[in-house]
Parts: sequence; structure tokens; C-alpha cells
Amino acid sequence: MQYQKEEVRNRILCAAYGEFLKYGFYRASMLQISSKARVPIGNLYRYFKSKEALFEAIVGAAYEETANAERRIFEKWLRKGGTVSGEDTPVELIGEIAEELASLSAAHRDGITLLIEKSEGSPYAGFVAKTADAVYGMLKEGVLSGLAEDDEVFVRIVARSVTEGIIAIITKCEPEVQSAQFIRLLVFYFGNMKGRLYVKEPERK
Repeated sequence: MQYQKEEVRNRILCAAYGEFLKYGFYRASMLQISSKARVPIGNLYRYFKSKEALFEAIVGAAYEETANAERRIFEKWLRKGGTVSGEDTPVELIGEIAEELASLSAAHRDGITLLIEKSEGSPYAGFVAKTADAVYGMLKEGVLSGLAEDDEVFVRIVARSVTEGIIAIITKCEPEVQSAQFIRLLVFYFGNMKGRLYVKEPERK
């Protein structure tokens, strides 16, 4: 009996993922999910009391683990000195962060894709903006903490750009090349930071 319940639940989740991916949370239909899962609508609601609950069952772990990965990356960066006050971001650190991001993608790519592209109208709407805000906080407190206070706009630009780059790699790149692409992205933004970010203004003639 327990096996049968699990099999029905998995059918619902599989059908729901396809429906959310095609139509997004807002336009997805519980009736269509019921039909595709071959589960009567009344029975579907016994497994998931609402469309919100069903969406959460699919993306909740990805949302939570993204926040956990952000925390782990921030702690690593502070512990290993990847800030503009140092000479450069350690190569070892960039590799560790790339592996952290690749592991996150390997475990939760489908859920992250839904959060990024299909969460409008759900409690998870605004995932990209929230992630960019979290990256901004990490950069301002750690990686770019050596910049002047009036560089806030610049830090926000970097945070948004890095976030969009990570999102593109997770959603567009094949798993086997993601680690290398994350390294390229991180080196591009954070390699030789001290030399690139403290740029002298040209002398006026």
C-alpha cells in the first residue's frame, strides 16, 4: 500500500513538473496535472492541498539548498581571503566555489530552472532578484569590502552580472562542462581584483 501511494505521488510530481515547466506556476492547471498523472482531481488534493503546496514540493529543496550554498560560499570566501584587500583571489578558492555551484546544479537543476523561469505568481516569485540581493550582500561584506562606500552601485552591477552568469550556466550548459564554465566566470569577475578594481582616473590635460 505504501509503495502504491509513493507511485501515485511520483506520478503527480512528474506531471506537475511538466505542467509548471510549460505554463509556469500562474497558468498551470491542477485539472491538467490530474489528467496527465491519471489521478482523480479529488485524490490529487489529498496528496497536495493546493497548487502552492505542489509547487513547493518540487522547488522547495532547490530554494533551501541555494540559500545553503550561498552561505557556504560566503564562509569559504571570508575564511580564505578572497577580497580586494588581498593580492588576488586564491585559485584554490575559485575551484572550490565552482565545485559548490556545480554540485548545486547537479542536485537541483530542474527545481532551480522552475524558480528562475516559472515561479511568477507563486510564493517563490522574484527568486532571481532575491539571489542577486544575497550575492550583493556577500560581495559588499566580503569580496568587495575594500571598495569605497560610494561604490554601492558598482557592487550591485557586479552582483547582478555574476548572478545572471551563474543562472545561464546552470540552465544552458551541459553538466559535464559546468565546473569549467563556473571557473571562467569567477576568474573573469574576481581574478586579479586588486589590480582591476582600483583604477586610477586618467589625468586631465
